Amino acid sequence: MLYQALICLAQADVNNRPFVTISNMLVKMKDNKIELNTKAGKLLDLLERVDDPRVTDLLELLKEVPGAQEALEKEVKVETTVGEVLQIAGEEEVRHYIEQNAAQASYNADYENTEENITAYWMRLIMFIFLFALLAMITLEFIDKDKR
Repeated sequence: MLYQALICLAQADVNNRPFVTISNMLVKMKDNKIELNTKAGKLLDLLERVDDPRVTDLLELLKEVPGAQEALEKEVKVETTVGEVLQIAGEEEVRHYIEQNAAQASYNADYENTEENITAYWMRLIMFIFLFALLAMITLEFIDKDKR
């Protein structure tokens, strides 16, 4: 990677910034349709995770209904949108979760905002500047001595 980019990323401390690109993309996708085929039982399995006694009671009642087990094994087609899923899950909570966890998942030690990192990148960049300046001067000297 170019040292100029590493310097910018390290000095900007990107490892410790929320990663909002993905959550912004979700907001833009609110109207995108989601279609999936699944068993009805899998959808009810999600409800079993809800910490509410009323939901637990409702699920118990459903299990007692004659023929419920057969119905839960059937494939169902679910059509929804990204926005509806976000609304069910809590849009702000989902956005915050994605921003924080995406930042942690994209951590790169090269972008660490430490004195050692930034000093090393600047020294390498300065070295390249001097090297290319020297190379340019040597090239110009040869062109100057060319007597065609």
